[in-house]
Amino acid sequence: MGSVADTLAEAGFDVTVLMPVLEEKFGNKTGLTSVKKIIFHPGDKRVIELVKRTSGTANSSGEWNIWTMQPSALSVLSSMMDYVKDITRFNCENIMNDKSLMDRLRAEKFDLAIAEHCHICGIALFDYLQIPSIIGASSSVQLVGVSNAIGEPLADLMAKISFNFVNSNPYLDFPSPALPKTIPIGGIVPTRKKSSDLVLSKEWNEILNRKKKNVLISFGTNALSSAMPNEYKRSFISLFKSMPETTFIWKYELDDDITKGIDNVVLTKWMPQDQLLADNRLSLFITHGGLGSTNELAHSGKPAIVIPIMADQRRNGEMLVRHNTAIVYLKEDLVDAERFKNTVGELLANEIYTQKAKRLAELLNSRPFSAKELVVKHCELAAKFGTLPELDSYGRHLNLLQYYLIDVVLLIITAILVVVYIIYKILAFLICKCIPSRKQKKD
Repeated sequence: MGSVADTLAEAGFDVTVLMPVLEEKFGNKTGLTSVKKIIFHPGDKRVIELVKRTSGTANSSGEWNIWTMQPSALSVLSSMMDYVKDITRFNCENIMNDKSLMDRLRAEKFDLAIAEHCHICGIALFDYLQIPSIIGASSSVQLVGVSNAIGEPLADLMAKISFNFVNSNPYLDFPSPALPKTIPIGGIVPTRKKSSDLVLSKEWNEILNRKKKNVLISFGTNALSSAMPNEYKRSFISLFKSMPETTFIWKYELDDDITKGIDNVVLTKWMPQDQLLADNRLSLFITHGGLGSTNELAHSGKPAIVIPIMADQRRNGEMLVRHNTAIVYLKEDLVDAERFKNTVGELLANEIYTQKAKRLAELLNSRPFSAKELVVKHCELAAKFGTLPELDSYGRHLNLLQYYLIDVVLLIITAILVVVYIIYKILAFLICKCIPSRKQKKD
């Protein structure tokens, strides 16, 4: 969402970002570079306490350790459903009941509003403010619930959106059918980067120059390397020791002596990931497969080992496997240190992964219309024409029988049964005629 907001601001839109503060450990950090009008709204106290308890603070971990959770999206959803439901409800109440905020937003007379689907409160807020055009956006790939709502095989409120922005790239993702309302803007973050933004500092240049091969290890913001089970850590330590001619840059959040005596490891709490991925001296990326990292990786032309931790990360990894640029390695298999070393060794030794990764990056960067262009043009169109009923799928107005063609299927089944019955009756008639004639011949 931040990249969408910055893209529109750079294109000349007057952009205002409403940002509820839900996690105190991040303070008022926005990540925005071009948007100047930001409304920070105090988070609901119930939400802040809930987030603290489950996700932790800047100095402590929470109740959830996603390293030990089941990695499938279904298991994560089942364990987090109540959590998400409570956060959405509390946050919605907090925003909608703030009269001064409502008056301030209404006075802006917005032409267009954009909100994430997964937090339905944003769509409801914009509808309440009677903003003429609304665009739904998703930081993930297309969501089934949104597909149903806009007419792709939930509600009238969701169906009113002018367009449906999804963090997907047709040249990277699995092929799937989509309606004109769905606009794939995957890759908007890496394609917005300028070459001047990707220059490494002297310190990081020196680190990459130490060895011929360099491996970057990062599991994102939520999956802390320091929180992984000890048996997983031991496999990483074993890997480092087995490859002294390779520099490993590991995002590790604690100041401890886990790599004491190993001089080819750089531990860091923060790294310039974009710049490192863009550098030709980087040989391999070991990642959790978050969609943001997956898009950056695909545009950088680097091979990867994807160790999915939760939710959609396994799917993201398989997208890269489909292009022969990565291997998916399950986190449960990190207990097998020898297998892990062999997998890393294969990626570093086999040039085919690098060649395929470079081809994929060239393909993505040669896309006829950039994600930035798609965002700007479709926002201009939505702001000018509103809800665009011309793109409304008739399919969402069909009832269950009509949508799944159950009436047609029943008709076909009935026809088949009628034909079978007629054939049966004909055969029975012929048999009855034939059997008596044989008896008469014997007599």
